[in-house]
Amino acid sequence: MTMNKEDTFKKVQEIDEKGIDKNDPVVPFLNECFENYKKAADMIKSMFPDVADETNSIFSSDLDIFNEACTKFINYIKQCVENTNELYVLYMLRNGNLIDYGRCEQGTRITSDTIKMVSNEDLRKLYRLLQQEFSSNFKDGCKHTFGEGWSLNPIIGENVMIDINSYNSYDKNWFYEESHKEQKSDSPKKR
Repeated sequence: MTMNKEDTFKKVQEIDEKGIDKNDPVVPFLNECFENYKKAADMIKSMFPDVADETNSIFSSDLDIFNEACTKFINYIKQCVENTNELYVLYMLRNGNLIDYGRCEQGTRITSDTIKMVSNEDLRKLYRLLQQEFSSNFKDGCKHTFGEGWSLNPIIGENVMIDINSYNSYDKNWFYEESHKEQKSDSPKKR
């Protein structure tokens, strides 16, 4: 069935007034369009899982478990820093409302543990906690990946580098701010 613009407009008006008759030849076409839309939407959601999760995020409400997990994380980093016989490339990655952390070996992430987030700011708070806890040995670092944006890569001591990443828009914004903070302070002042 081929419809011109006038026929389509009349059909839309008719649908508005009467609704859709199940025996109408337009119904299979509309169903097919809807199915194609759902497939495309699902494909986009699978490529960007955190974009879908950002709007309907449910955070943990147990602060005790969160604080315990943060302490465990800091102890994990301390253990790596103290073992000066080995170089460590670590990672922190926010997936939805979870922060995975562990070690990178031969291009593979090996998760040590996961922190259940209590708010959208938790990854930023953990970064600040690292800065405070290791203030004498903490060196800021960042990198930009085309198509992905900024991530943070601080170095602690002589043997630990941490890749901090997230696909969450809130995190991407403060990664950008943090990565450009040093550039702003180093830029010459104009008169």
